Amino acid sequence: EEYSKGPARAKEDGLITLSGLPPAHWKNLFHLELVKQRNKPKEPPKKPPSAPFFLQWRPGVTSTGEQSANPEPAVQNEQGNDDEWDAVWSDEDDDGDGTDKHIPPGLPPTESAGKRTRERMPDEKEEPTKKRKVTHYRSELSSLLVECANESHDGKNRFQAVTDYVGTIGPSAIDMSLSSLCNGAHDLEEGLPLLILASRWLIEACETRERFDAVNAYLHRFLHLHSNILAGIDEMPANETSGQEESASAEQEEINRQRHELASYITRLRWAQRSGTEALQEEMQNTLCLLRHFSRMV
Repeated sequence: EEYSKGPARAKEDGLITLSGLPPAHWKNLFHLELVKQRNKPKEPPKKPPSAPFFLQWRPGVTSTGEQSANPEPAVQNEQGNDDEWDAVWSDEDDDGDGTDKHIPPGLPPTESAGKRTRERMPDEKEEPTKKRKVTHYRSELSSLLVECANESHDGKNRFQAVTDYVGTIGPSAIDMSLSSLCNGAHDLEEGLPLLILASRWLIEACETRERFDAVNAYLHRFLHLHSNILAGIDEMPANETSGQEESASAEQEEINRQRHELASYITRLRWAQRSGTEALQEEMQNTLCLLRHFSRMV
């Protein structure tokens, strides 16, 4: 009931407000691995004890021990199964290639015509094999970021719907949503645009200075999950692409452009978070000085 009212609204622009969410919502994001390790079961699930007895059953005999009225089909099925297994394990099978199965001892086994590999001609060129594209799972956060970025919005709160959505899910769901933005260096083609949109969302949330406690927790988790990509964005190797050279160079140029754009957004994000933190520390220091001054007057 205490946290059901929602976040406080700032009366003026630039004022810092808190989220009004339960502390466990954003505090657990700072040490989520420790929470998962603590909640991990100490022992594996045990197998339930076996029954005290087992009912034996044979074809043609009912559960009461009486002979069934028509036991012939069961016997025929058993004979049919035996014939099938005999056919499988028979040594008289012929592959139909005309080769002799009985090879004298001491000679190497010959390869059949169907199993021989085709020899490549010296003038024949290898055909480029197309690399199979792997699709990765994207969460609701990814689609919401794209939707907010494509909307025509003139105000400052373009990604307000993203902040509202993240405030309604738990810490584990937040961790999964942020981690599915980009799955590693092999997912740069689709992951880099999502990381750029997430950086824009966090910049907007830090500049508005609303829900300051929860936004900083989201920022910490975002940097923790994608630290390898963000730290090595300039030295990251290029994606392996197959096909024509023109299309490969065009894709590489687009990825390089997105890298520089992401690096610029990360720089803006650092300054936006630092300015908000310094403003909060200054206000808290002024408040502490006033409290110390009034306490001495009493």
